[in-house]
Amino acid sequence: MGQYYTPVFTDTLTGKIQKLDLSTLHDYPGAKLMEHSYMLNDMIQTVAHIIYKNPVKLAWIGDYAREIIQERFPDEEVTMQCIADDDISMFDKMQAYNVLKLYTKYNDNMKFDYHGKWFVNHTAKVAINFDDYMTLSQKHLPENERDGWEISPISLLTAVGNGQGGGDYPECGANYDMVGEWAFCKVSIEDELPTGYTADTTTYFAETDILAGKEESNE
Repeated sequence: MGQYYTPVFTDTLTGKIQKLDLSTLHDYPGAKLMEHSYMLNDMIQTVAHIIYKNPVKLAWIGDYAREIIQERFPDEEVTMQCIADDDISMFDKMQAYNVLKLYTKYNDNMKFDYHGKWFVNHTAKVAINFDDYMTLSQKHLPENERDGWEISPISLLTAVGNGQGGGDYPECGANYDMVGEWAFCKVSIEDELPTGYTADTTTYFAETDILAGKEESNE
């Protein structure tokens, strides 16, 4: 069966735990992970606006991930909300983040400009430059999956529960082991690489990697 995902923010400044209210998105993006995990997808761009110069803890939680959250993140405040009652949705008790105010702020133009910006993990002090990420990804993707529809590192790196249901990032996909590595880390999008942070220049995602094995054989 399909597994459906909800972005959850644990704001490190206010301490509030919020889920993204998918019903307030103008364009329904599809809640399965690989229905919406693309750079130009409405859900992804909405989260990009939310975390721009606004560090928060972020987890892209699948609805089959209750036990995984409990095992991997027992000390996270959001964990108690997710496992509190087996008879209700993990997200029912969370405060909803209404996206309508963002549409108003940006005059309904939610297209996020990734150019020159960095996806920053403040917990691990590492960051991904979006321009470099897109260039690297495009080399590994078929032509019809380029031009802005590359897989987003925002959702893949923070996903919790991948591999539990249909629509997840496949095990044969490039850098499968990296999925979820940034879950519940303090992240943001910044204009520059923070001082003392390391640039990650190797991470990319591709469900069908057209260069799989070729680069290694040419070394």
